[in-house]
Amino acid sequence: MIGRRKLFCLILFIAIITFCMGIFRFVISDKDFTASENKSACFSFLESALPDAQHIMSYASPVFTKSETVKTAEDEITETNTEEVKLVSKNIPSNNLEIKNETAYPIDAASLEKTQRFYDVSGESAKILIIHTHASESYSNNKGRGLGENGSYRTTDTSKNMVSIGERMAEIFEENGISVIHDKTLCDYPSYNSSYVKSLGVIDWYLERYPEIEFVFDIHRDAIEDSEGVPSKLTCLISEKEAAQAMIVCGTDAMGLSNPYWKDNLILALKIQKNLEEMYPGFMRPLNLRKERFNMHKTKGSLLFEIGTHGNTHIEALRSVEYLTEGIIKTIKNKYLLVQVIGKHRHQHKGRRDQKIVQAL
Repeated sequence: MIGRRKLFCLILFIAIITFCMGIFRFVISDKDFTASENKSACFSFLESALPDAQHIMSYASPVFTKSETVKTAEDEITETNTEEVKLVSKNIPSNNLEIKNETAYPIDAASLEKTQRFYDVSGESAKILIIHTHASESYSNNKGRGLGENGSYRTTDTSKNMVSIGERMAEIFEENGISVIHDKTLCDYPSYNSSYVKSLGVIDWYLERYPEIEFVFDIHRDAIEDSEGVPSKLTCLISEKEAAQAMIVCGTDAMGLSNPYWKDNLILALKIQKNLEEMYPGFMRPLNLRKERFNMHKTKGSLLFEIGTHGNTHIEALRSVEYLTEGIIKTIKNKYLLVQVIGKHRHQHKGRRDQKIVQAL
């Protein structure tokens, strides 16, 4: 009788603990991962509890996520894509500053591109921050299957996903004397839904500590399919080698969110677009002006770049980011644009790019 009573108490104790953990998980996840763009308070709380930002990621276990990574259309395709897929290369060229305008705002691209702007990328302090809201995005192999597990087009392997593309961009900036920070946080893992909440926290974290940052570049790849669900491969031929086409995405305030710098960002994008149209005809896709903000409200140099699609190969994407970065450098170091801001106080920090890697929730 006593043995049965002990067993009953043990089972009851385990049930109570399990119930409490379930309540704890729901409350924490509901509090911290509601779909909202402004969650800086969450990062402030974590930072006060965890001074070393590099260890924050260790707390991002599934118990803190309200929903796991969301399956997208491309994920569903990849799970059944076990055979070789014949991908056909296409080209969607931009000519004369062509814009795919998804807003109701009238845009005079030629006039905006001629607007005078002054950018300061001199000195040892970092002026560029590279991030990845969708870091786990990846590409196809030569057989048209994704580089991820079981042919998926997403992977946490940073040698195959967008982190590797951002790293090549950072290397080229530094080779040209421009200091840069490359954050390697996987903002879309483990929860895809909170990607932009995470990346906003990453941006805020750096801008608070390094206010001299002038540019925030979010590096993605696109996902385009044909009518049968086969990934589209967008390429152009440069120096007799195929490179993935690139596209600039600019956010606005059309959905009601504050974005005071969206025209400044668009002006920068048009200047980069014009340079690259002249340098490498057929390389750039039409600029995409969107209603969404995409966390581009923090600086006057915030842009989102799409490097190819999930149908492109990794090597094509690496070639692409080299040409893209060349065009960016030509724009921000142009002798008519580059000036040393006189009398503007700036804090100097050395060894930036590998100094900190924020691991955000």
